[in-house]
Amino acid sequence: MMNELNEMYIRRRNKVMVCDKLSNCTEVIDKRVIATGIKNLETYGYTLSQEIISYYASLPEHFFVELYKEIMPIIKFHTGADRVTEPMYPNFPKQVMEADESELYLNAIIHYATCGELVPSYEKEERFPFEISADKLTVINLGSGEDFETIFTNLLSSKASLSEADKSDINWFVQNLTPETIERLMPKEITMKETLSYVTDLLWDTELKSALIPYYKTATDVLRLATALSDGDVSLSEHSFYKSFRRSERRILLTMLERCNNIEEDMMRHKMKWIRLGEVLHPGEYKKFKKVNEAFYKLRNEVKIETFNSNIEKAFEDKDIDRVIKLLKNRPGEFARRLDRALRLAETKDDSNKVVRAFSDIADKIPTPLLLQLQEYFTRRGEGKIEQRVFFPKGSTAKAYGIENNLKELDSTTCKRIADICQLRLMNEYSKKDYLGKVYIDKELKNYIAPMSQRTASKSLKSVARGSKMTIDEDANILRHFVYWKNNSCRVDVDLSVVAYNEDFDMLTNVYYCHLKDNQYGLVHSGDFVSSYGEGATEYIDIDINKAKLRRVRYLVVVINSFTNDFFSDMEDCFMGFMYRDNAQSGEVFDARTVVNKTDITAETTQVVSTIIDLEEMAIYWADLPLTSSTGLNNINSNQSGIGYTLKSILNICKPNLYDLIEMNALARGELVFSREEADVVFALDGDITPYDTDIIVSEYL
Repeated sequence: MMNELNEMYIRRRNKVMVCDKLSNCTEVIDKRVIATGIKNLETYGYTLSQEIISYYASLPEHFFVELYKEIMPIIKFHTGADRVTEPMYPNFPKQVMEADESELYLNAIIHYATCGELVPSYEKEERFPFEISADKLTVINLGSGEDFETIFTNLLSSKASLSEADKSDINWFVQNLTPETIERLMPKEITMKETLSYVTDLLWDTELKSALIPYYKTATDVLRLATALSDGDVSLSEHSFYKSFRRSERRILLTMLERCNNIEEDMMRHKMKWIRLGEVLHPGEYKKFKKVNEAFYKLRNEVKIETFNSNIEKAFEDKDIDRVIKLLKNRPGEFARRLDRALRLAETKDDSNKVVRAFSDIADKIPTPLLLQLQEYFTRRGEGKIEQRVFFPKGSTAKAYGIENNLKELDSTTCKRIADICQLRLMNEYSKKDYLGKVYIDKELKNYIAPMSQRTASKSLKSVARGSKMTIDEDANILRHFVYWKNNSCRVDVDLSVVAYNEDFDMLTNVYYCHLKDNQYGLVHSGDFVSSYGEGATEYIDIDINKAKLRRVRYLVVVINSFTNDFFSDMEDCFMGFMYRDNAQSGEVFDARTVVNKTDITAETTQVVSTIIDLEEMAIYWADLPLTSSTGLNNINSNQSGIGYTLKSILNICKPNLYDLIEMNALARGELVFSREEADVVFALDGDITPYDTDIIVSEYL
């Protein structure tokens, strides 16, 4: 249990739980043992806090040894150091850059002809030593049981959808905590209905099941629960098949549904899903559920049910601005989602003012995440900075859809009024939360997107929202990307590629399995493995920043393809990452100390854009976006349009950033200061709360 606990704790907080300290210990550890342990941890980019060192300094040796043996495998796993293998060309990148094209071609032919069994054999040369400064090490701090438990409460309190990693952590808590502890840690409200259905599914066969009934407020909430219990898509964006429920389960689901208001209209939103679910719920067997039976009767017999959507669409078609406003005021969430359309419908200044005033009247009833998005959207809309509208539809696979912004222009003053209303309501809501004291916010947080939706986020060493950008280390001359994978029961071929564009989005060059190097642009591939016999296979691509800049490269898109057309989600083990290096030939090709981020690839596709590099801004955008599978050979040449499309989509994401979010919290519930030294809480990459503390952000600040 402790090993799994600390795996989660290190991943989320860079903290560990330690053994209970013994009193009256006569035997204490030899300080050299601690020093050796710390030195070994440093080779993987980690170290221990002074608090942990002091704690174990007064204990017998075996206590520290146990801690070391527990956390070392966790750190290796998180960085990929326990699995990453040598490149095809051991003296990469120099060896590939200096190799004759005929040599590279002949090696590839032999390797391909043997389905990957034969690889070129070269003697590994001695590499230059490599050192890393102590300030770039990740510090592991001392944790506590109370702090660790907050992860569970935070995840359930999240105002954003959860990732698969988040759900896995919730599952761990449910499996390992007592029912009494779970009940104590449950928040008063579970805002995200997907989260509610997921945790109810986990607790369905426990004594806590009945206690969850009051959390269910709408028919759609109940539908999500039934979908979760049937192992379906709780976002309801995909078709689901419903299991045969036990009679006791059917009774609880129908009880939940009977307690909800306006179920007929709500059920019409997912009519076919409800009809299929009704076939296994058998509501007719329970005469006491009169409201439920009436609703199912109307659905099955095509009895007309007047819905909000039909009424509001009719009002828009008739261009009846007063009726549009009247209807939307009864549905604050719908008002927020249709606000732009309502403003575009207004033909006069007076009509625009009506819409703004009506929105102001109900803004306090809109969830804060939605208000936050509206504020960002209308701020940029008023400034004319939305060139492309980008959408990320719900579902198990993240996909970006972008269309040219050809919407009718809105008056900048009107847009500012909307943004100001949103900010005022946000500040009012945040002021109701606990006092923060003096708050310092690093301006670097402007580059990080607020984690509004983590549904499709991959499990990462540093989890950040899609579209966030990381400033490239000023000492970095080389960006080294890598991908690792293992075969399934049969051969799997994964390819790492990069495409270079200028500032006008014209493709300049690329590097992939057919084109291992472009010396002029400073791009070089480590060699194409077509299988991962044994311990797995790793491919690398180096990007020489200075050379690429000299050739007027603006953007580089890193793409990973499954050449054998195996879905990444079906692979036993597959992950990607990148490193910063000052000298391409110094140190080992893979050095855990230099890994900036590493993430699992689990998309239900065969192509993924991992990162986008902007050399003018000297930043790396986190993409983690699947591409639609192409026909024919699965490589970058077969999907150039999709790669370019994804590039523009990531660059045009209109999402609020972390700095603005935290700043509003600070102003509403504390005091904003401009010095780290005088702050009670620091928000920064190395602060008390970092962009990677997503569970804290989505529960306490969103």
